[in-house]
Amino acid sequence: MLRKDIIEGASLVMDSLDKANIRDIIEFAMTGQTHKVKDKTELLRSFKTYMINYENFNNAAIKLHELIGLDFLLDFDFWNTIIGSDPEKSSRMSPSHYYLVIFVSDFLVKIVSLLERESDHLNLKSGTVPITGTEKLTIIVLEEKYVSTPERLIIMLQCITGLYESISIIREFNPTDLCVAACDSGSDKSFDFIGIAKGISCIKEIILGVWDKVAFHSENKTKAHLDLIANSLPIISEIGKLQKEGKLDKEASERLRRNIVEGISKFLEAGVTIPEINDRTHFNPRLILAPERKLLVGPAFQTKVETAEEDASANETSQIDSDDEDIKRDVEKFAMEYMEKMKKMKKTKTANTKLVDKQ
Repeated sequence: MLRKDIIEGASLVMDSLDKANIRDIIEFAMTGQTHKVKDKTELLRSFKTYMINYENFNNAAIKLHELIGLDFLLDFDFWNTIIGSDPEKSSRMSPSHYYLVIFVSDFLVKIVSLLERESDHLNLKSGTVPITGTEKLTIIVLEEKYVSTPERLIIMLQCITGLYESISIIREFNPTDLCVAACDSGSDKSFDFIGIAKGISCIKEIILGVWDKVAFHSENKTKAHLDLIANSLPIISEIGKLQKEGKLDKEASERLRRNIVEGISKFLEAGVTIPEINDRTHFNPRLILAPERKLLVGPAFQTKVETAEEDASANETSQIDSDDEDIKRDVEKFAMEYMEKMKKMKKTKTANTKLVDKQ
């Protein structure tokens, strides 16, 4: 589980407890003072609020909720006891429930703060002067067995740096401002890049544009298809416009187009995604963008004897191929003669049929 998922999950749990006013309700139940609640509908409203919030929990929040021991709040008997206003049953409620809710309310937020990093609020600097207008790009490396090859990570880094450098020429900003602000790992790996906002936002637009087309044609990842996708992106049209205006020569324009197409290919080859894709699709990016498995091919070892045998086999195959060509020509000749014969027979049969009809 990624660090950011734990922080988000903990926030969801704490917000749910606060919105449903769970701490006060359990305190009243422990002391047998649920009658102090002005109206039973208030208790029902708390129950409904908590259940609705739980339905919106992410996987991290659900796991955290279970590990901490808050699943008793999902028990209908627990709520029935409180809403029923039976002082005897309420007072026999386990004190651990109350102390657990107090712990979560008071200390979980402090524990979660230990997981936060300075890089979460990092801005770019030119020397000692902060650079305004920066943005973060999060790249998630999709994993199946929690490991990645160095080659795959290199491809991912080359993809981002290549796209960023190309965009810096088009949008006119310094490409050296891009930096890796943070890395995280869990079930997947996460890399946070910080760069100039107009460069980072353009990379996101390119990736989302590619996703919109790849999502419906995930089985077709040929070079020709990827070139077609890349050339349909707005950034390619922008390059063409700059060329017409004379701001880019033909060679520079072609180089930028090629670099962007290469960056897109590397993005798909690396098997990575960005969080923004999840916000605009019902498809699972993991199934579509996961890297394709490659077959392992062992080294070829040949001896002189094997080489001689292969040469002899090649000569024999050449002779067989020559014989096959002769046979093929004979078959084709026979087929042509047979087809001509059948046509003549068909014409004769048709003429006889017409003659019989006239008679």
